[in-house]
Amino acid sequence: MSKQTAQLPLKLDGPLVGAIKGERNIMAYPFFDLDKRALKARIEFEDPDLGVKIAVRAADGSGVPTIYDKDLVLYVATVLAQRMDEGRLTGSDEDRVINFTVHDFLRVAGRSTDARSYDRFKAMLDRLTSATISTNIEVTVDDETLGADGWFEWFERTGTGIRYRTGKNGLKRISHVRITVGKWLFNAIVKDRKILTYAKAYFDLEPIPRRLYDLARVHVGAQDRWQVRLPKLQARIGDHSRISQFLSGLQKLETEDRLPEYRFRIVEQVRPGRIRRSAKDFERIMVVFTRRTGTDDRQTVTADPGAQRVVDLPAREAPHPRLAAELKSIGYMGRLTRVRSLVERLNNAGEAIPEGKAAVKLNERALCDDIHALAQALVDAGIEHSR
Repeated sequence: MSKQTAQLPLKLDGPLVGAIKGERNIMAYPFFDLDKRALKARIEFEDPDLGVKIAVRAADGSGVPTIYDKDLVLYVATVLAQRMDEGRLTGSDEDRVINFTVHDFLRVAGRSTDARSYDRFKAMLDRLTSATISTNIEVTVDDETLGADGWFEWFERTGTGIRYRTGKNGLKRISHVRITVGKWLFNAIVKDRKILTYAKAYFDLEPIPRRLYDLARVHVGAQDRWQVRLPKLQARIGDHSRISQFLSGLQKLETEDRLPEYRFRIVEQVRPGRIRRSAKDFERIMVVFTRRTGTDDRQTVTADPGAQRVVDLPAREAPHPRLAAELKSIGYMGRLTRVRSLVERLNNAGEAIPEGKAAVKLNERALCDDIHALAQALVDAGIEHSR
């Protein structure tokens, strides 16, 4: 190689512009750990209904890649999608090689560019290169369905790493990052072409909202809605907390309503008189995802008892919506405490709830189950202000 050829500047894939892209299967299933500390050694997922199996195994002394490490997979997917759109793929193994600067990735992902961010990037790249994945999810290449035998990596160890240059003062500085994309990931992006665009606000989300957005993006699509039962949603997200704890967190997220492009509603069918939820009660809870509309209207939805179907009810203006949302978030037992304080207040005052109000019959269980009636009763009694 001549000196002149050796001095040719490296062509970098960046700065990256345009919308971020993601691969559909990676969005649909829990390939990444929700804990940013990267402490988990293994991920196991199986959906008997769909026949999907996934296993992710960390290298010794490391953790499996996290939901934040996935940002680099999205960056790589976007580069490959842009090359594909621009007709810059040659059909050789060089198509799987990507060169970019750490600074450009940090910019795209909305991260700080301080020294600690570069250290975290190195740890992230190490996890994505050393972790191994096994799945029976197949990709389609030229009308042929291909799977992956054994274990594979997101990025191949050979050819992936951070490149440095040495200055005149002898100090090493990062030049760029070189990644060789694993064949399964490359085929899924370039050959199968199941690519979806991400909202830029995705990078501002916490782990569970990120997964909620992923699933909504995959399943709502051109449909009006997508509904899923609570236990299955928890599994698809990759959350391993108690289901009651998962539901409580989900109720808070429903109230905050900050998911970009989509919103979801929890449709809960609590059997009359139930104080504690059983496993069957959790199974009956349906989560309904819909696309946001320009008018930002909110539909009232309910579940068809014992069925997969979710139907609309006529939209109505619910009284005291913020108070009702707070009452919903504290759960049945929390509402029961509020009801009993309401009863005590009315008994001490020798009063009854006025006729014509939302809760004429002061029944503890009925009020706990009817959040809007309880909100109205609390306002009528002067215990809460309308909000």
